Amino acid sequence: MNQVKAQPLAGRKHIGIVANHMLSVYQFRLGLIHRLQKEGYQVTVLAPMDAFAYLLLREGVHLQPLPFSTYSVNPLKDLSALWRLWRMYRKL
Repeated sequence: MNQVKAQPLAGRKHIGIVANHMLSVYQFRLGLIHRLQKEGYQVTVLAPMDAFAYLLLREGVHLQPLPFSTYSVNPLKDLSALWRLWRMYRKL
């Protein structure tokens, strides 16, 4: 799984935002992201990639694709998604 990154900024504090759609992050969390960036945080969004990813990249947000199904009712798939999320958090 490859990371899609904006220009990295070394030495910054890091915040991860997890969502089920990039669109919802762009529509409802962009103000929060701008505030965090202004206060010196590097912001990474962990979510399934969609057409709105490029808008977040333009805002200087690091993107980490997090593939999962929002419609799954399979507990094994949910555990797998949780495991991937935990591993991604450790890399941040």
